[in-house]
Amino acid sequence: MIGGMWLSKTAAERFDTVTLDPRGTNASTPVTCNPDVINDAPDFNPETGGTLRVVVEYGRNVEASCSKPSRAVIDHLDSRQVARDVEAIRVAIGEQRVSLYSRSYGTLPAQTYAEMFPRRVRAVVLDSVFDHNLSTRQLLQSSARAVEDAFNAFAKWCSMTQSCALYGKDAGAVFDDLCRKAERGELTEPSNPAAKISPTGLSWLTMRRFLYRPDWAPLADRLARLAGLLPPGAAVSFPKSNGSFPYASFCADHRTTFSSEYEWRGEWARMKAQAPHLRTHMVWQIVSICAGWPIPATNPQRKPNIRVPVLVLNSRYDPATPHEWAVNVTRQIPRSALLTYEGAGHGVYDRTACTLGITDRYFIDLVLPAPGTSCPSA
Repeated sequence: MIGGMWLSKTAAERFDTVTLDPRGTNASTPVTCNPDVINDAPDFNPETGGTLRVVVEYGRNVEASCSKPSRAVIDHLDSRQVARDVEAIRVAIGEQRVSLYSRSYGTLPAQTYAEMFPRRVRAVVLDSVFDHNLSTRQLLQSSARAVEDAFNAFAKWCSMTQSCALYGKDAGAVFDDLCRKAERGELTEPSNPAAKISPTGLSWLTMRRFLYRPDWAPLADRLARLAGLLPPGAAVSFPKSNGSFPYASFCADHRTTFSSEYEWRGEWARMKAQAPHLRTHMVWQIVSICAGWPIPATNPQRKPNIRVPVLVLNSRYDPATPHEWAVNVTRQIPRSALLTYEGAGHGVYDRTACTLGITDRYFIDLVLPAPGTSCPSA
């Protein structure tokens, strides 16, 4: 099995595990660039002064600043290359077939491995799956719908939970008011009025609380303090980049272009229409940067061609890999099944005894769940 970080005790006792740190990320030959250039990011919001021209220039400047060691790998970062790394591991450990557990963006090289080396695959689990068969517009709009769904789930929780700092308030209206203040340049840190919060910063702050195991109570507290409904608390700041630039891998797997400033602004408007509260999604920045990335995509979007049994896992309210992506991928892979976790957050396998049990049954006995199978939220 290639995987291991999140394996249950049952699965870990059944399989030998090997983990892979994909090239270009984390500690595995990461793409490193000048942190001063990376941290000098432009405004990505066309409604507050952002322009495609400046964003494209930023992407080119980042690429030009990348370190000499990164230059050896920066042209070889796409998911086909990572799939070949997985195959090299299989050969090195002497196994005839492997079972793959992948999560989030790692599901893309896992899909690619299953395509390229089908006879070497025993089982594939795609947890919080990435749909590689989306146009730029589809990617942006589906991501916006997902993060808006996650926000609505949070707002519903607040309306029903007395411990929520926004209980008795319209969470959507509170957030909209904060967004308008940010757009006017009037939203600041309650404990540090000199520190302004941009609309993008507000959205990112919120989206981060929706990932993994959603942390809704602190988010409600944070929004309430920003809105002046609670006294100021500790200031919150975004960490600056240390020079790592993992988006290079995304640019290698996606061809994203905008023909004009007009088209870029139009895609923003379409995305915003899908997310009237959150207004944007972190993928907007990534896609916009990739539009200016000077290295052509070597593995652009396409439909998967997989003929081995696959188990797809996804939560109902996942802001990073939308549930509709999981539905799409399951339809695109003939011998596949989808297990839905009826909760929020990113990453499903280790959520509950239900998700663990169904996934382990597939890993150990190769039994896929019936169509429409789901697990209740914790």
